[in-house]
Amino acid sequence: MKFGIGTASFIKNYGLLKIKGNKKDLRSIITKYSNKIDLVDTAPSYGFAERDIGKSINPNLKIVTKISKIKSKKTNSIIKEIEKKILKSLKTMNKDKIYCIMFHNENDIIKLNDKKIIEYLNNLKKKGTVKKIGISCYDTNRIPQYLKIIKFDVIQFPLNILSMTKKKIILLRVLKKNYKLELHVRSIFLQGVILNNSKKLQKKFLFLKEKQDQIKKFCLKKKISINSFLISAIYSLQFIDYAIIGLKNLSEYNELKNTKLILFKQSFLEKFLLKNQSDIDPRNWY
Repeated sequence: MKFGIGTASFIKNYGLLKIKGNKKDLRSIITKYSNKIDLVDTAPSYGFAERDIGKSINPNLKIVTKISKIKSKKTNSIIKEIEKKILKSLKTMNKDKIYCIMFHNENDIIKLNDKKIIEYLNNLKKKGTVKKIGISCYDTNRIPQYLKIIKFDVIQFPLNILSMTKKKIILLRVLKKNYKLELHVRSIFLQGVILNNSKKLQKKFLFLKEKQDQIKKFCLKKKISINSFLISAIYSLQFIDYAIIGLKNLSEYNELKNTKLILFKQSFLEKFLLKNQSDIDPRNWY
């Protein structure tokens, strides 16, 4: 498992915690490269992330960017809209080709169920404009439906120690094998909520306190950082290709680079599962 740099923190006051990234450090981070951290995940909606990537990204870093919600309804208009969005991102990032284009709104998948659109997307890969086509989604149960419409190369989805149910893991393992998918995991820290101790936030997430205490107690006993443990939980699956980690500064980059991954048994990690999975869906927080 490798790491991808998440650039959502380029947005001012990102997420529920109103995360503020150090802009100077963020621009510095994307000039770096290591064998462990070789991908950057971005989107036109992430503030000035694409613009900054265009100015200073290390040429060896793989770029994943996203196509925002498609407004068109007719086939030719959809193709033109997708093309326009891709060309705009490429121009902003000063690139003529990138690693992966990912659809950001999973509700758009039904609009892509057209031979002409699928042919257009496949031609993008043949021309070398993009190497892979992907989808960013929330509900992993819907992935089989999406793959019946388009054989995506990359799937990105949220997963963390609180949500690694047996059913979900079995499904992802089977899909990975059958479709030769590249799997990218985001929200490993649940947008930072798992790590947060503020009293204001604790009132909103009282249901997490028992699990937070359980995680802290274990990490203290084993003398490992909570970050390392949460990342290692994903690594322990042994079939995830990229963990997308949002970084706020250079210190966090260096910490990630030096993270020692530990292999845990799935039977042990199941102890940290949250009973009500809908509670940790960010779409239900606002």
